[in-house]
Amino acid sequence: MFVDTVVPGRVPAFEEVEADVRAAWLREQKALAWAKSYKTMRDSYTVLLPGPPKESAAASPTPPAPMAKGPEASGAVSK
Repeated sequence: MFVDTVVPGRVPAFEEVEADVRAAWLREQKALAWAKSYKTMRDSYTVLLPGPPKESAAASPTPPAPMAKGPEASGAVSK
């Protein structure tokens, strides 16, 4: 491949790009408004985590449930 024509660049008139610039600016403003709204909502929440388990619960752990075996466990149907 080779260059056979050169088209000089130009700065477009404002009227040519006004709609694109306006749309981009509005998208940016909307994103900033959402980010501010989310931050305000997150700042109003308090997260409480549970404390460590009680000593009696740690001494007698619950045994795990038995695992099903065979094709029935995967939902396969055998004939």
